[in-house]
Amino acid sequence: MVALWRSFDRYDASRPFTTWMYRIALNVAISFYRSEDRRTGRITELKNAEIAAEPPPSDPRVGTLLECIESLGVLDKALVLLYLDGYSHAEISDVLGITATNAATKLGRIKQHLRAAMTTLANERESTHGTR
Repeated sequence: MVALWRSFDRYDASRPFTTWMYRIALNVAISFYRSEDRRTGRITELKNAEIAAEPPPSDPRVGTLLECIESLGVLDKALVLLYLDGYSHAEISDVLGITATNAATKLGRIKQHLRAAMTTLANERESTHGTR
C-alpha cells in the first residue's frame, strides 16, 4: 500500500488502474524476493514450524502443470500467472514493461515448453509406476 501511495503521482489515468496497481505490486514482490535472497545466509530456519499445505489438485495434470510452472524463470512465471489470471497481452505488457507482441511471443514459447515438460514428466511418472 505504501508503494502504491508513493507512486500514485505517476499513475496514468488513461490506463486501467488495476494494471498499474498489479505492476507496482509485482515490482514490490520482486524487490522483496531479491532482498530476501541476499539475507538468506543470515536467517536461520524456524524449528518445528508447521506450514499448512494446500490439498493436492483432484486432476493430476494440474499438479504437473504447477510443477512445470514452478521451474520457470521469474519473468516467464509472471507471464504465465498473468495469462492464467485472464490478463490480455496488452495488460501483461503494461504490468511487465514489455511490448504486447513480446508478451504474446514469449507466452507462445512458454506454452510449447510447458507442453513438452508436462509430456516428459508424465512419461517419466508412467515408466516409474509401470503403468504403460
